[in-house]
Amino acid sequence: MKAVAKTNSGKGFELIDAPTPNPKKGEVLVKIKACSVCGTDVHIYNNDPPWDTRIKTPRIIGHEFTGVVEKIGQGVKRVKVGDTVANESHIYCGNCSQCKAGRPHTCLNIKAVGIDIDGSYAEHIVVPEHVLFKVSPKLPPHIATLHESFGNSVYTVSAGPVKGKTIAVFGLGPTGLFAVAVAKHWGAKKIIAINGTKKQ
Repeated sequence: MKAVAKTNSGKGFELIDAPTPNPKKGEVLVKIKACSVCGTDVHIYNNDPPWDTRIKTPRIIGHEFTGVVEKIGQGVKRVKVGDTVANESHIYCGNCSQCKAGRPHTCLNIKAVGIDIDGSYAEHIVVPEHVLFKVSPKLPPHIATLHESFGNSVYTVSAGPVKGKTIAVFGLGPTGLFAVAVAKHWGAKKIIAINGTKKQ
């Protein structure tokens, strides 16, 4: 399969030929339909810290994707062949003290798609079934890729009532801009959007 990978410690990516992965027990092979470019991908491209030492090359990058389930490994129950899916990009172990306490986002053994394991800038990807979510096949793929980043904004804004209130959003990267849109949609009276740098 064709894939985009970080192949050395310099700046840039390379288009490579890679073997199509095969799902093991509890894993799913997804045929990629679309990927989003995250700010992390840009930092990896530029070889910025901490990615200059964290990424072990060669590594297929990318972690925001949508696609169609093409093959399932033994024991997979949440999805089936033909399902349209999007992903959570952090793979938690489910066994550490944090996971058992209901805090998988702070898993002690967390792995990131496109950083610690091969990512989604490829024709296919294999990930554990527990990081996949079914999405409507009617949802345009370029929108479905935003499942995780937009979902983070929805979750954050829903932490308290916003209708009729004045709220502040600190940071206007993609997630912050999503938060502004969600707050507006949910009826915030006034939104104060604050960015972090003079350049921005």
